[in-house]
Amino acid sequence: MTKMDHVCICLATYNGARFIEKQLISFIDQTYQNWSLLISDDGSTDETKNIIYKFIKDYPEKHILFIDGPRQGYLKNFLSLLCHNQAIGDYFAFADQDDIWLPKKLEVAVYHLNQFSGKGPKLYGSRTKIIDAHDNQLTLSPLFQKKPSFINALVQNFSGGNTMLLNKEAKIALEHIGADIDVVSHDWWVYLVISGLGGKVIYDPNPQVLYRSHTLNIIGVNQGPVARIKRLHAAMEGKYAGWNDLNVRALNKFSHMLTPENRKLLIAFSQFRSSRGINALVLGRKMGLYRLTRCGTLSLYMAGFFGKV
Repeated sequence: MTKMDHVCICLATYNGARFIEKQLISFIDQTYQNWSLLISDDGSTDETKNIIYKFIKDYPEKHILFIDGPRQGYLKNFLSLLCHNQAIGDYFAFADQDDIWLPKKLEVAVYHLNQFSGKGPKLYGSRTKIIDAHDNQLTLSPLFQKKPSFINALVQNFSGGNTMLLNKEAKIALEHIGADIDVVSHDWWVYLVISGLGGKVIYDPNPQVLYRSHTLNIIGVNQGPVARIKRLHAAMEGKYAGWNDLNVRALNKFSHMLTPENRKLLIAFSQFRSSRGINALVLGRKMGLYRLTRCGTLSLYMAGFFGKV
């Protein structure tokens, strides 16, 4: 009988009592059952902890470890989970407290990563079905046609962390860098590092997670005509340039880990960011810089023209 790969689920929590029970039950309902659960709570003051304690008591056969988080926000909470010495497994999955995993989420993700032969870092991410506070489906996250890559990771994330699964080699690399890193988000950082190392990245167009959009979640849904206008306005205001400052600064600290080709791309990206006008457009095209949608790529080059990347 073939050994099943073990998945360590990394769940970050903070005042999630309203929705967390449904997420926890969705772990139990997975068709893929070889998993353990590592939960880090960032100082909840509602009933989150009591719900978790009850869940642990109700499922004593499951390996669940509940720890105190660093209390420095969701970024550090997730990265500290991944770097924790009790995060042990063949694969590692991030989980948000207010989502619901579809039953085959783990099964499908493990299957996809196991299709990649050889060693090295590997990362899986998928689309999501977006639901409201009452579990009603609102829409789907965008369907991307272009493939993930480091040149894309420099300017955007390809998938939400709530869908991601990464292998042990990817975890080791991120653990080497550590949780004390100042970047925009844990999932974008994972995409940057794994693609930068020349790892395998797969985007699944089939949704495996019900992503809850409500007034309390941190990031929220960012799509539609109004969202596009807001993103363009934010770019012109320099918001994304500030994000890129953080990511590029962090990447430069660990550029020795990148492939030679990706080190050159990182340098070229910095040159692109310091340029404007036609020169920026020429540099961007030469690099092959792109976002995962045509509209996104157009807004990227528009921002580059005005020196706002």
